[in-house]
Amino acid sequence: MFAVITPPAIHASSAPCIPAPKTGINAGASEVRFSPDCRWVLVFQSDVGPPPAFKLARPLKPETAAVIEAKSGKVVATFAMQRDAYPHWLKDGRYLVVNYLAGSDSTRPLVIRLAPPHNLYDLSSIVLPDVLKRIRHRKSQVYHYYVNYLGEEDGRITISAQPDYVARGDSGRGDGRCLIYSIDTATLHHYRLTRMFRDDDTHPCPQNPDERRE
Repeated sequence: MFAVITPPAIHASSAPCIPAPKTGINAGASEVRFSPDCRWVLVFQSDVGPPPAFKLARPLKPETAAVIEAKSGKVVATFAMQRDAYPHWLKDGRYLVVNYLAGSDSTRPLVIRLAPPHNLYDLSSIVLPDVLKRIRHRKSQVYHYYVNYLGEEDGRITISAQPDYVARGDSGRGDGRCLIYSIDTATLHHYRLTRMFRDDDTHPCPQNPDERRE
């Protein structure tokens, strides 16, 4: 379950900046991921194993991630992270997008604005009203809801939204759609639908091509 939590006090680290690999963060182990320009770091504290290799004034709570300005140690965002995730540092250096595998029934792209004001956005929640309107179903009829960050271009973020829902009523045969949205990074609230099609084995809803998921 996604939740914003109160950030702990954190001091700047002397850990070396290592280029971030294009792999996911396994929730079974603590990790440290620097941005490509080494200005920012994503620190994750697992509920098992040793703490992350980053100097903290006091430890993070288990299953918690923090986004930190590396030089000053200032925390700009924290969030609960109980499952695997895939971080993507955007080219302009102003945003971090985390494709969070929230559970077997949902994925969520969390966007952290690195420049002031430091805000955190759940893009799956932002587009949900439009998704429900276009598939003409209630939220209670949707049993899977996968939203993934796909990429960025010309100041816009592209995401895919895949709702799986009961075709009629509240039980019975299922159906699914794939909706592709383009979102303005300046506001992260202004979006437009660019494509919509039936999700099936022949035309699956896309995921980020840089992610190597199991």
